[in-house]
Amino acid sequence: MTFPNGRPITVVRGRGFDLATGDPTAATSTVVLEGYGWAPRSYGTGSTREPDGRSRQGVIEGLTMYGPAADIRHTDGVILDARVDLADVGAHTVWDVEGEVGEWQSPLTGWAPGVEVALRRADG
Repeated sequence: MTFPNGRPITVVRGRGFDLATGDPTAATSTVVLEGYGWAPRSYGTGSTREPDGRSRQGVIEGLTMYGPAADIRHTDGVILDARVDLADVGAHTVWDVEGEVGEWQSPLTGWAPGVEVALRRADG
C-alpha cells in the first residue's frame, strides 16, 4: 500500500516500565518509516473511555494507522508525522501499539497491500 500523500512515522522500540516503581524506562532505538496515514478510532458509543488502573482520571484516545508492511510490534510506540531520533523521543507524543499488527493479504492472489495498527494514548 502506498499513499501518495502519506506521512512519516517514527517507531520507538525498547520502551517499558520499571517493575518496582512503575515509571517508564527509556527507549533503546528508533526507526523512521514513510507513507503512513491514520484515522480516529471510536469505542462503541463514544471516542473516549476512562483508563483502568494507576489511580488517576484520564482519557484514552484511539487511532487506526494504515501503511506499508513493516516490522511494527505490539510492544512498540509510534510518533506520528515526525522523523525523530532517539535523543528527541521525550519531546514528542508517543502512541502505544494496542494489540497485534493486522496485515492485509488477499487469499485469492496473495497481494499484501500493508498493515492496520491500533494506536492509543493515555493522558491525565
